[in-house]
Amino acid sequence: MNRDITTCISKLACPRCHSPLRKESDTLHCTNPQCSTSYTIEGEIPFFAPDIDIGKYDEKYANKYAGVWAYGYKTLHFGEDESLYRTVNELVLSSAFRDCEYTIVDAGCGVGRISGDCGKNFERSTVFGVDASKHMLEWAHKINVTDTPVEISLSHMGFGKKTVQGMGLTNVWSVQADVHALPFPENTVDIGLNINVIDRAKDPRKVISEVYRILKKGGFFVFTNPLDWENPHLWDEYPDAQSVLDMFTEVGFTIEEWFDGLYYREILDARGSYEDWRTLVIRARK
Repeated sequence: MNRDITTCISKLACPRCHSPLRKESDTLHCTNPQCSTSYTIEGEIPFFAPDIDIGKYDEKYANKYAGVWAYGYKTLHFGEDESLYRTVNELVLSSAFRDCEYTIVDAGCGVGRISGDCGKNFERSTVFGVDASKHMLEWAHKINVTDTPVEISLSHMGFGKKTVQGMGLTNVWSVQADVHALPFPENTVDIGLNINVIDRAKDPRKVISEVYRILKKGGFFVFTNPLDWENPHLWDEYPDAQSVLDMFTEVGFTIEEWFDGLYYREILDARGSYEDWRTLVIRARK
């Protein structure tokens, strides 16, 4: 599918100084002469943080994430993960109008399940799925943007090979970047999402502050996380749901709705082994 990437670039900004970008061939240049940073484009994916440590989110992990968790309801007809995804979709749909032209940013999109859902539900909007992992974004692009069957090998989990039909969405874009430094101008985004990301982040407050920065006044934010902190010191800083809610309000958000204890299940193999994650859900507004 050939698309005009200028549609995407016109809504992006340099993550360092938030200035506009100029495209030349397969390179984006910051237009601020005091910054002048350049970024590469691979295919349709701009790369703003190519050297970032992606941790466990390598090709094998992305394959599993796409085939069993994000799209397990299609590949295996498993519904264990759908409590999370459908809750997020309901919170977004109940706060927005389908026929409006929104800019939507899924900060930490993984393999693009929520980005794709937003693209389908808001056909007139522009949706950006942002993630640090090239491997996750490649799956997001294949499933959301192409319109051909996508084969996923799950043999290492005992499920064999499965197929997901590409959705052929023209309004969904993948962007490689650090969620601590989102490549968007201030006050330009209508809907922000951050789904099960910040417990992997080095600085959760910075991630939430970045979403606040790019949102328009009145824009809303849907957030979920199991609070399973990767960095040990964050267990002391954010030990419970209330501490995260306090952080949101300190950043500037108004909490509209929240609840804790939504269970998200990750199937581990064909024998039915699994991990359950007790998840906090927040809808907030700038």
